[in-house]
Amino acid sequence: MSSLSAFAREPVLENSRFYMGNLATFLVRGRETNGRYALVKGSAKIGNEPPPHFHMGENETWYVLEGELEFFIEGTEESVKVSAGGSVFLPRGFAHSVYYRSSTIQVLLIAQADGEHSVGLDTYFEQVSEPATSMELPKDAVTYVMDDPEHYIQLGIANGTALLSPEEAKQRLPHYPGFGANLQQVDSQS
Repeated sequence: MSSLSAFAREPVLENSRFYMGNLATFLVRGRETNGRYALVKGSAKIGNEPPPHFHMGENETWYVLEGELEFFIEGTEESVKVSAGGSVFLPRGFAHSVYYRSSTIQVLLIAQADGEHSVGLDTYFEQVSEPATSMELPKDAVTYVMDDPEHYIQLGIANGTALLSPEEAKQRLPHYPGFGANLQQVDSQS
């Protein structure tokens, strides 16, 4: 028999955290799967996007429940827009970033270990977040755009995620308009 235990979990306050203006609900943690897999439900809004990054030892899948997202993925010529019902698979090592294109976003994030490493994405989220006080998005929260990135860079590396510098992002994601870009300005130039 496996050392793993079966369980069911609802998206409730007790397993939710505020993460850079977003709400992250931990449905399955890596420590509950011997480091092989994690599942996080994310709620977000425009302006709370993560900076460009890549995962060193895990694949990441985004399944969109609500809203539209625009992904910038290393090795692609153009951005990829995904809306409710769609998904994006991001293999380990592929630099990527995302813009939230709808006022409200609901996604499932699935992190799958590559076989050599354990998943670290859920641990990173836990370490850069605080316990949620409601199941609504926090108001006036500190986001990546507002805060000093050094703390997040160090925690990211410790958990298998490398945040890209602006120079690295330009090299690996040449079609990416930039972190914190004004999307209305970007759209008017397209």
